[in-house]
Amino acid sequence: MSKNYLKLFKDELEKIKGQRPKLLLHVCCGPCSEYPLVLLKEYFQITIYYGNPNIYPLDEYDKRLSELEHYLDILDSDIKLVIPSYDNDYQKELMKFGPMKEGGRRCAYCYARRMKEAYLYAQKESYDYFTTVMSISNHKNADYINRIGEDLYKNYGTVKYLYADLKKEGGIDKNRELNKINRLYEQDYCGCIFTYQVHASKKEERLSKLSIHKLQDRDKNALIAIFKDEEVSKTYMVAPLKDQKAEDALFSKIICNPRRFDGIYLEDRLIGFINEVESKDAAIEIGYVIAPEYQRQGYMSKALELYMQELNKQGYKVIVAAAFKENVPSIKVMERCGMKKIDKEEDIMYQGKMHHCLYYAKRYD
Repeated sequence: MSKNYLKLFKDELEKIKGQRPKLLLHVCCGPCSEYPLVLLKEYFQITIYYGNPNIYPLDEYDKRLSELEHYLDILDSDIKLVIPSYDNDYQKELMKFGPMKEGGRRCAYCYARRMKEAYLYAQKESYDYFTTVMSISNHKNADYINRIGEDLYKNYGTVKYLYADLKKEGGIDKNRELNKINRLYEQDYCGCIFTYQVHASKKEERLSKLSIHKLQDRDKNALIAIFKDEEVSKTYMVAPLKDQKAEDALFSKIICNPRRFDGIYLEDRLIGFINEVESKDAAIEIGYVIAPEYQRQGYMSKALELYMQELNKQGYKVIVAAAFKENVPSIKVMERCGMKKIDKEEDIMYQGKMHHCLYYAKRYD
């Protein structure tokens, strides 16, 4: 029978209140660490152990590490980060299990392998406690995880294991809310080569339903809803749409403007757009938006990639786009599409605040 891991967790926090002992916290990615770090930093001196050689491919490992580092910058705390070397042979270890449903023996082995590595580091460096954030996920078996931690403490015995089931009592909902605020890259597969293959197949199927073409009159309500979205209005410069008259005027201006303004569609649903800012000779600057509920799923990167290919076919040799410095997701979209930062930068006043704008470009031979 499973123990009440949440009660054990809360009892331990009550016991050490005000002491702030040293905790080595295994973290698999930025999004899974948001609420756990907010909660645990009040009780512990935290060092994160980013030991995740299960993540495939290497650039995905680096991407998740980058998001974790970005989140630590947001927290602006005294949390430290330890990054062990990436084990290129780890995927070979998993091959003996082969393809199987996520959550089975292969996953249990993976939890145990990573947690043991982190625990032994905690022991070597004389930490007081060890735990992992993995129990925050609905896709992770908290019983497996806590039994592994319990066995590590029994077998090696110097660093106390902190039982946890961080998804309980609304923990997972708090984590999701923080992710909406912080807008971290949220991966849609666990990590290993087997989950990557399933993810790649599903992603290819999803993205195959994407198309880009001119707006239709029937798209008005969907487009206005995108413009009025609070998250969109923070980073895409548009005047406030205070009434129906303002909405009608904006849509009419877009439809009648000779400059490009094309919708991004998932099947028949408008989910974003790409527009021309200005063009001269063989150079063009564009802007783009994807509705928040479709962000971090590869849609904007794919749409921008397709759009730039089409612009190049039409004779454009330089394609430029820009983003506020704080709009990290947009910058990453440009980088994924092969755009490079250029010397042009400027400060822009928008919504009563000064924003530093960075420019990126892709050049074709």
